[in-house]
Amino acid sequence: ETMLLSLSRVSYEKNIQAVIAALPKVLEENAHIKLIVAGDGPYLDDLKKQATKLGVSDAVVFTGMIPPNETALYYKAADFFISASTSETQGLTYLEAFANRLPIIAKRNDYLAGIMTNDNFGALFDDFEDFDRAILDYLAKMEAGFRPNIDRQLLYPLSLEHFEQQVADFYQEVIKQNKRRKRSSGLNKVVAGVKYRYKQLMGG
Repeated sequence: ETMLLSLSRVSYEKNIQAVIAALPKVLEENAHIKLIVAGDGPYLDDLKKQATKLGVSDAVVFTGMIPPNETALYYKAADFFISASTSETQGLTYLEAFANRLPIIAKRNDYLAGIMTNDNFGALFDDFEDFDRAILDYLAKMEAGFRPNIDRQLLYPLSLEHFEQQVADFYQEVIKQNKRRKRSSGLNKVVAGVKYRYKQLMGG
């Protein structure tokens, strides 16, 4: 079976309902899909009712609350991390998934589009009508032999090392600009002094 992982607080704004809504079409073409909804929250009962209503209960596992020290086990066990959230534009779970070398299938936003520069990171969809297609197309690519490889080089832009370098570069640029402004300010004062002295000598 192919395991799709949704790991978050189970609330309406996480839009897990869109993931479940896409399952019937996905299962029509690939019956070996299992969605793991890991987490607890106020919308859990609604999601269970939705899965029952759509006839996909057998393909969805609701784990309830999981201890923080077990989240890595879920990332390691899954084949994909999946999200339809439109509110979590820079979510920690995306970074956790990538850190565990887990590709994601998610709603496109500027943050993810800037990170997911090739198929190793997974797939993004623009419209919810295309959600099931994004899942199936990526699965088909893997069945054809493609194996996602999120290596250290791909993860570098997300690393603390890269962030520290960006901060250092930023401050170096600020220091350079301040030095240029000071030099420019000093030169302006010299020019102004020369003009003033010239006017004095000319009797102006």
